[in-house]
Amino acid sequence: MEGFTHLIPFAAAHEVIRQGRKRLRLVRMTPDLIYDQLIGMGRGGSTRFFLGRQSRVRSLHRFRDAVENDGRTPWQ
Repeated sequence: MEGFTHLIPFAAAHEVIRQGRKRLRLVRMTPDLIYDQLIGMGRGGSTRFFLGRQSRVRSLHRFRDAVENDGRTPWQ
């Protein structure tokens, strides 16, 4: 899934979350809200990205939680 600003594929990401797919390799140039949502819902297995912060979005909270907790979000 790729898109930037107004082209972010929210519907596609939400469908992946709904289907319950897990251990996904998340690859994006700039992680954004869908990246954070996928991590927060426990769908990410590994991540690859160029920037870890979006200037308009600020910090990616679920991504930060996962990094600070050895790859696990606090509710897993």
